[in-house]
Amino acid sequence: MSETYISKTSLGEPSSIVRHNTEMISGQAYTANLYDFKSGNTTIFTARCVQGKVIQVWDNRDKVSSGSSSSGSGSSSKSSNSSKDEYNASDYDDPEEFYYDYYDDFDGYEDAEAYWEDAQ
Repeated sequence: MSETYISKTSLGEPSSIVRHNTEMISGQAYTANLYDFKSGNTTIFTARCVQGKVIQVWDNRDKVSSGSSSSGSGSSSKSSNSSKDEYNASDYDDPEEFYYDYYDDFDGYEDAEAYWEDAQ
């Protein structure tokens, strides 16, 4: 999808604060724009754009809507860990994805990475 249509999705307008990071393509650095879509203070969706196109997304709408209604049907290790893991970091495969979703809640990538590692 073209970056120009980022506010024309069913999610509506993204947050007015656009974050940035870098994408390396064939040895060249390009600025990536990260658009967060929020429900209240919670980021429910993030789109990452490079060179005018969406290249990556993180969709947390299911995690937000089902986050508080767990009923013990999951594995016991995750269930016991989730009471200590208020961000459900153990649900993420890598710390970078976790950081993108909760960057406002940590003092930088290293803090988020340490939290993620402790939750594994």
